[in-house]
Amino acid sequence: DATLLPSLIRALEDPDASTRELAARMLGALGDSAAPAAETLGGLLSDQAPRVRVQAAESLRKLGASALPALQALSAAMRKSDGSAEVPRAMVGIGVPAVDPLIGMLADDGLALRVRAARCLAGLGPVASAAVPPLVEALRSREADLRACAASALGCIRAEAGTVVPLL
Repeated sequence: DATLLPSLIRALEDPDASTRELAARMLGALGDSAAPAAETLGGLLSDQAPRVRVQAAESLRKLGASALPALQALSAAMRKSDGSAEVPRAMVGIGVPAVDPLIGMLADDGLALRVRAARCLAGLGPVASAAVPPLVEALRSREADLRACAASALGCIRAEAGTVVPLL
């Protein structure tokens, strides 16, 4: 119920990790109705308690495009991923606004981040067409995992051969 929203948002700042985790879970269950909590949920992505971070990311994923106010926090969480698959899923859920930050991650020094970014771009599909040039560049990597993810992303984006081949 959206009438609980103010109380749930306040509970995200409770000193007790279990309370923060439960509030985040309940907000995720509200879906788009919890959009006003997106920025606060984003703040929990750097919580001391791992289970709170994971639940915040899962709830942001459930918000989909309504999680846009948390994009900066999600981008930061992608850069210091603790292995949770929920952060990349939440990035994909945001849609087109996540493309530029993900393209920036393709240029990072960290292989794991570049692979996660390529996977996210694959998950975005055709709306990530702006990522074709850096993904083609990733095909030149010495790292097989990155090359495979970049190729997969190009396929999911449905990049046309006429666009990709001249960039090779």
